[in-house]
Amino acid sequence: MSFLVYQRSDPRHKEWIPLMSQQVRLRNVIQIIGLNLEVESREDEVYFTLHTRAMSTPFFTSERLQTQRRVVTWKEIEPRQIPETIRLSAPGFIIRVWAVTRGGSGTLNTEDTLSKQQRPITSWGLYLGGLNYLGSKGDWNTKDFAPNTILFRMPFGFFTSLNSLVRRPVAAHRFLQVQVPSEQLRSSYTLKKLSSLHSIQRSVLEEVSLSQDLKSRICLYGYSQDVDPESSAHTPMIYGEKSLIRAKEGRIRLQLKEKIEGMRQRVSILRDEKVRRFGRVIQLKKDYYDSEDISMELMGRMQMLGREIERLKELKAAVQEKKINLSHLSAQLFRRKKELISELLVIYPLSLVEGSKKYSINEIQLPNAEDYSSESGGQISVALGYTAHLTAMISFFFGYSPSIPCSTFWFTVSNCRSHHRADHRQRAGVSLIFPK
Repeated sequence: MSFLVYQRSDPRHKEWIPLMSQQVRLRNVIQIIGLNLEVESREDEVYFTLHTRAMSTPFFTSERLQTQRRVVTWKEIEPRQIPETIRLSAPGFIIRVWAVTRGGSGTLNTEDTLSKQQRPITSWGLYLGGLNYLGSKGDWNTKDFAPNTILFRMPFGFFTSLNSLVRRPVAAHRFLQVQVPSEQLRSSYTLKKLSSLHSIQRSVLEEVSLSQDLKSRICLYGYSQDVDPESSAHTPMIYGEKSLIRAKEGRIRLQLKEKIEGMRQRVSILRDEKVRRFGRVIQLKKDYYDSEDISMELMGRMQMLGREIERLKELKAAVQEKKINLSHLSAQLFRRKKELISELLVIYPLSLVEGSKKYSINEIQLPNAEDYSSESGGQISVALGYTAHLTAMISFFFGYSPSIPCSTFWFTVSNCRSHHRADHRQRAGVSLIFPK
């Protein structure tokens, strides 16, 4: 939870004046004092809570004090103890005073039974501007207050509710009242009227100052109220008229000087404003030209991007076409591999030898793989050669390399065997070139 640091102003010891302009707020409450609190036992402890609304949780809870005396004075409320979410300028709040009963052993009960042992003493809904002023000194008699009275100490004195006083004042007026006849009331001055009135007052003061100056000048030339103008050897009227003319001319010159100075100031201000506006125009022109350059660059990039998109579309179409051609070629290659493998069965036919469980390749019986000693003659080499050649050709067609390399060596067989192979090829009707 965050708190707002607020420094309370120094206490004012002046007399409290109940005016309409006086504003009492939450930040002005320094201390709260309880008088004549009604509790079941003097051993009970009391505390108070402050709330913004009737059903809201407390934003401040005081310490617990025993009620052995009729006056309970809690500690001062520091503004930093008030949460930041609570406005210190609030004109009112709700205060509740609670009593907590101690157990039989003189100690507080556990938290489980604490809610059963505490009870409300009083609850006030306050508007601070409506409290009654008691004075700046804390010398009061508790017999003058009703039970469950709460006092509020502020920088300008102590306050409480008017209903808490046993003897109410005869004229309990919260604010001073002044009665003025209705014919003496009039509208307030406007700003224009006040400015005109101020100008008139200044003109009157200037006239008075000039008249005093003229009187002093006239006295210097020999004329005064104590001297008879006819017995004077001088002609004071002539000098008086000249002085008046000079004073009038001086006033006119002064006014002209003031006007000239005002015009000079206006010209200087306008000149500075012109320079500032001119600089602003230059900056705007520069920004405009820069924006044009940026727009041209962006346009060029957009064109390049369009061309790149078209090129990528063409490349995508070419890749798609190549994929289609590749799929056709792959299908053709697969069909051709199937044809070649099927033709291998024609070149090297495999069959089961009648009356045994052995197979033959190209009418040559395959030997027993577990016992080659029982076999004799060149049939083993021929059968194994056919088998190795068949395996090499199948690996070649599928594009796989055998784990054990196999080399083919050509050898000469008997004429009958050669004729038999030739006759077999002629019967099959194929002419093949075997890979080496």
